[in-house]
Amino acid sequence: MVRPQLHNSNQLQLPTPTGEVAEPKPSPAPLMEITGRLKISEEQCCYVGDSFVDMQMSKAAGISAYGVATGHSSMDELREAGAVDVFSSLTELERGLEAKGDFRSTLAPP
Repeated sequence: MVRPQLHNSNQLQLPTPTGEVAEPKPSPAPLMEITGRLKISEEQCCYVGDSFVDMQMSKAAGISAYGVATGHSSMDELREAGAVDVFSSLTELERGLEAKGDFRSTLAPP
């Protein structure tokens, strides 16, 4: 999932179907396709993933990645793979990003 900041508007989640990119993860191609579609730079978004492959892809794309240890990768593996920060759950991720002022909650009313 890529969550760009769009002039402090609501967050956006845009999946990219696997068949639409030439190379799958850990290639940066899926993320580059999404940033290209949205016409945003790597600095205007971040990536949230739960595997070391997600972190490798994001790092290769030049996009900051946050890890959530809800998949097969441990918190340490996510950090070692390049996560900016790692959280144990999606709730913790949301709280952590809100505390940093990185993103407004998609769960909170506008």
